[in-house]
Amino acid sequence: MKIGKKDLPRLFMPAALVVLSLVFAFFLPAAANRFRERMAREKTGSEEALATARDKVEEGIRDRQNLGIYQAAYRNLEHQGVIGNFSRMELVENLGKSGMDMQYSILPQFSVPVAEFFRMKVDRVEIRGQVLHEEKLIDLLKQIGAATHGLPLVEGCSLSRIEGASGGEPRLQASCAVSWITLEPLK
Repeated sequence: MKIGKKDLPRLFMPAALVVLSLVFAFFLPAAANRFRERMAREKTGSEEALATARDKVEEGIRDRQNLGIYQAAYRNLEHQGVIGNFSRMELVENLGKSGMDMQYSILPQFSVPVAEFFRMKVDRVEIRGQVLHEEKLIDLLKQIGAATHGLPLVEGCSLSRIEGASGGEPRLQASCAVSWITLEPLK
């Protein structure tokens, strides 16, 4: 069988289909490979986003659980008068209510940042006076500590005997350094 010029138009379509099939056979695997690589990258990105979202959800759950603990501790500190401001006038009034003749000096307040939400304020007070015995001094410190806002920290006391004291007269000269610690919420 011989192929002539008359047969060429009839063979053109099958030949074009063969050439087109060869082109698809060459480019289709390369395109499929590129598509597969892109899908793998997207899958990796999706897995990373999912892992990040899971971490955030777990962190939120932990924060929610801790919030109850922190809230209870905050309310407890508020109830104790640690959250808020130290009142010098309150201290002076409480010393007056003690019924003892006590002198005091209040040193300048200083602040220390302790966290991003609070500033710790320290008010140092020196209290001096005469007491009948050691327990009266302890009672006085407990009384003014409980009645004055803040957390009292007795840094130290010195006691010396008063010569010639008798009966119901004070027998000891006392001098104490007390710091009141308060926390001020930062805005």
